[in-house]
Amino acid sequence: MDTGILYIPVAFSPNGEYLASGSLDKSMHIWSLKENKIVKTYTGNGGIFEVRWNKEVDKIAACFANNTVCVLGFRM
Repeated sequence: MDTGILYIPVAFSPNGEYLASGSLDKSMHIWSLKENKIVKTYTGNGGIFEVRWNKEVDKIAACFANNTVCVLGFRM
């Protein structure tokens, strides 16, 4: 059922410095909350429905619409 509601998955990093956001355009953006800007962008093979950080803040998992999960390395 299409409710017309736009869902944007987001996850704050455990240290509170970054925000990961996924989208239906196959991209995941990593935002620096200190700098208020995008610092990294990853592009996948399908819309992103979930994002999660690991506790060390060096990896991000993304769940894509094509039934794949990708774990990406993250360093700043």
